Amino acid sequence: MKSLITFTGLALLAITSPSCKKNTVQMSTPCPTTIMGFGFSSPIGSGSGIGPYPIHSFGTLNTSSATGSVLGSVNAYSYTMQGAYNISDNCYYTFTDSAYHPILCKITMAGVTTYMPSPNVNYRTFDAITFDSYHNKLLAIKTGTSSDTVVEILPGTTTFSYTIISTTIGKNTWSSPSTMTVNSLTGDIYYVLNDVTSTPVRFSIQKVPSGSTTATIVASDTGKLMLGLEYSNSGSCLYAVRSNNSTATFDLVKVTGTGGISATATNLPININNEFYSTCIDDCNSRYVINSQKPGLTTFDSSVLLQLDLSGTVIQTNTIYGIYQGMDVKY
Repeated sequence: MKSLITFTGLALLAITSPSCKKNTVQMSTPCPTTIMGFGFSSPIGSGSGIGPYPIHSFGTLNTSSATGSVLGSVNAYSYTMQGAYNISDNCYYTFTDSAYHPILCKITMAGVTTYMPSPNVNYRTFDAITFDSYHNKLLAIKTGTSSDTVVEILPGTTTFSYTIISTTIGKNTWSSPSTMTVNSLTGDIYYVLNDVTSTPVRFSIQKVPSGSTTATIVASDTGKLMLGLEYSNSGSCLYAVRSNNSTATFDLVKVTGTGGISATATNLPININNEFYSTCIDDCNSRYVINSQKPGLTTFDSSVLLQLDLSGTVIQTNTIYGIYQGMDVKY
């Protein structure tokens, strides 16, 4: 099987330590940035939505050339939009096999992969993994029956566990997993839940303030859904992609701390597959980055990489081989 990207020799390959290196947690946004994630291409199987368990190539993405560099691999079913670069241990984390039996995957910058299966067979799906650099915690959303929970993920040697931080208001009922982000300057947690069981459909962006266990709704709307929630330190606000059900179009929107939502770009030149896409904010270059599988395809052989500045101007569009999931920025 081919890997996602044309491989180029990026400077990150010079990192050769076989273990995770402890670093001081950074609260600001130093430059330059390196975008990390995992790429794959394989047939979509019937029924489950994804076919054979592919080898996912883990590495870095050069947004200028739309090419990347492989550092390692993840050999598992992956169904998650988010990955998390952990500043404190210099490792990347994501969930694999997450739709059925959650496995926490940790990858060092030397490409050494450790799989930590769930110690409890009753664990449900874990989505929206992200790193909270303010509190030095790995976070995720654990799906439930009537509500979801924001949890701290505690990696172990052979398994992982979690502790509950907060219970969400309602739950995500869309096939598209939740996305979550953290204001690294305050530690405030933000996430989006989409409800497709209501008529009309609706979304809510919720906030758990730093040190609190109580969620509040920051913004909501009906007839629309929200994807790819990201916090920008340079813009001091949230950005996301709004899916407009009535027109089947997508907008880049800005969400203020008081809940105001304004579109910075409408009718984005990309048709996002809500189950197979990934986003990140590159604060050094003030860019919102989206990668999504082209809808209607029966394979993951092609995707669109779209980059916009935070005012909504399209900076670059590339069609690339495969799909890049779990994008996160390493500063």
